[in-house]
Amino acid sequence: MDPALTQNVEEGEAIAPQGEKVSIRSGHVDIGPVFHEGQWRLRARDDTAATPTWRSLEDITFHLGEESVMNVPSHEDYSFVGAEKAWVIPQTEVKGVPWLGWNTQAPAVVTRVNGGVEFTFGGHQGPGHFALFVQEGNFGAPRVLVDPSASMSQSIFVETRTHTHANWVFTEPGIHYVQVSVTATLSDGTTVTDTATLRFGVGSENEVAAALENEAHNPATPTFNDPGEAAIDIPSQGEKSRTYLYIAAVSAVSILALLLVLGLRLLSRRKLHREVFGSANSRVREPHNSVAMGESHTGECLGMNEKNTESEHEH
Repeated sequence: MDPALTQNVEEGEAIAPQGEKVSIRSGHVDIGPVFHEGQWRLRARDDTAATPTWRSLEDITFHLGEESVMNVPSHEDYSFVGAEKAWVIPQTEVKGVPWLGWNTQAPAVVTRVNGGVEFTFGGHQGPGHFALFVQEGNFGAPRVLVDPSASMSQSIFVETRTHTHANWVFTEPGIHYVQVSVTATLSDGTTVTDTATLRFGVGSENEVAAALENEAHNPATPTFNDPGEAAIDIPSQGEKSRTYLYIAAVSAVSILALLLVLGLRLLSRRKLHREVFGSANSRVREPHNSVAMGESHTGECLGMNEKNTESEHEH
């Protein structure tokens, strides 16, 4: 585990009153589930001050200024970004840029959740594109968690006791909204869920100020994607990834359908053989069918984090 991701989330940490607005331009913040007054809630654990405080997502604006601007590698692995330049909250902490991740470490979440937590990204509203990905080191191929081209919600499954950071990428300045839901099954069989919206001010101080002023006169009502079904499993502590059971079920159904079609074709050919040659004992040699799976090619990968080497962790 990356030592920078080592942290302890304790019972009884402060929870800010709803409506207490803050702007975060640097420092560490995680979104994640927490039980507040007995209710399952999605909150942001603001770790930018001396002691951490859980806040409502709607009360936070994350500002991404010039320090967050990066050139997108020209390698085809990064074509999903859809731009040559982007404003990025990187996977590793960079001075002057918010360091946003997620955790499932709240003590009540660890003890009451059966299995893990599903984080669902319901969509993005704002200029340009939004993408979210992780990568192993500076030279690993990007693993896309939120693809800008997708028209449905995109989910990741996170085990409890997990703390993860990723690359949050925006291709144009302005005000951006990203909807997130957290869902889990508790040990008593109850399913709990909560939805909130992240808000980002992207661009220079003047660009963000102008966008906020325009929004004040023309309040935004974000609309997001329809619920999706596909989900990606984010393993804890380096476990290998897996797909959700329903994805496997869909694949199994597809295979069964293919086998049924091949079986019907086989019966049809044997019937035809009997009709032509008049022998029920004749044996028909079926051609060998094979499907070639293309190899995944990643080639050389130029990390999005290569521009920034200075790291500062504020507590």
